[in-house]
This record gives sequence, structure tokens and C-alpha cells, in this order.
Amino acid sequence: MIENADARSKSIQWPRFHLLVGVLTLLVGTYIFIQFLEWSENDTIEAKYDRIQLGMNVHDVESLFGPPLHSSPYLDGSGGELIWKFEDDRSFFALYAADGTVTRKGWYNSQGKRKSSLGDSIKRFLRKLGL
Repeated sequence: MIENADARSKSIQWPRFHLLVGVLTLLVGTYIFIQFLEWSENDTIEAKYDRIQLGMNVHDVESLFGPPLHSSPYLDGSGGELIWKFEDDRSFFALYAADGTVTRKGWYNSQGKRKSSLGDSIKRFLRKLGL
């Protein structure tokens, strides 16, 4: 009789254990997935563009994007413009002063920045849930 009760309590504990392992696996998997999305978004064109700060050295911008497609210094020597173009036909510019610091940046077309990524959508959803 006692063996029967022990067997029954063990059989009840196993489903609980499997449920606990399943929930923990789901939580850890979700966390890793979100971390992966954040990591992959840090290397996008938009993320690199957002890292360009006014006053940043032109060489630092080139280290983010590589050499520009076009570089045109102003005739009066007061600075110039650098242009980068990407495979998806988006392009942006960086204006720089004579000392080589960025004074302005912008996209050439209205489609420069994407609306939202999957990671942004998930983050907004989780914020709405209060997480």
C-alpha cells in the first residue's frame, strides 16, 4: 500500500517536472531570441547611421561604413560632402567642416529608414504587456 502511494506521488511529480522544464525552456528560448534580435539589429545600416554624431571625425564614419561612394570637397576648402549608397538603393550623406568633423547628416531619399523591424515590434508588444 505504501509502495502504491509512493508510486502515485512520483507519477504526479513527473508531469509537474516536465511542465516546469518546458516553461523554463520556453522562457530561456524567448530571452535568447530577443537578445539575438538586438544583436543583429546593431549591425544594420540604420543602427550604424544612428551612431554618427555631429562633431564626429570623418575617419570614424568611414570606419563604420567603409569608403564613401562619392567624396566632394568644397572649392573654398571649408569642408565637403561624403555619400554612401547601398544595395537597396538607399543613400545618405555626411557634410563635414574643414577640420574633418561631421556637421550634418541625412538620407537622400524619403525611404532612408525602415519603418520598424521585427525586434522593434516584439519590444513594443512586450512593453504594452508591462514586461
